[in-house]
Amino acid sequence: GISTDSQISVVYDGSVESGVNVQVSWVSGGPNGYIGVQIGSAAISHWTVEATVDAANYFLMSSVPGQKYAQLVQASGGQITNLLPKIVRGSTWPMLQPGPNIFDIVSTTGIQNWRLIYYNRYGGL
Repeated sequence: GISTDSQISVVYDGSVESGVNVQVSWVSGGPNGYIGVQIGSAAISHWTVEATVDAANYFLMSSVPGQKYAQLVQASGGQITNLLPKIVRGSTWPMLQPGPNIFDIVSTTGIQNWRLIYYNRYGGL
């Protein structure tokens, strides 16, 4: 998707909640100062990190339990900067719930492309 898109509905077919992987890359405009990954209502929960995505850097995050990270990656050299200390206080790691989920990427400025990756998870007996 692209950051100027409206919220989208993601229909998650799994039977238990699942973490997500998100990549955000710069398209145009000024570099942003914050990136928000939103599933559901921002009034209920939000996940925001201080990160500058521009022509030189892209953003990666994972909310998969046991594999959580937030990183800024240098596009030309691959140097990784850990952004875990830059997560805004009160943020909740985004998780898909079974059924339809409203998903959105929010940034302070500029236009960014984003990619959402998730896997259906199923609970056992």
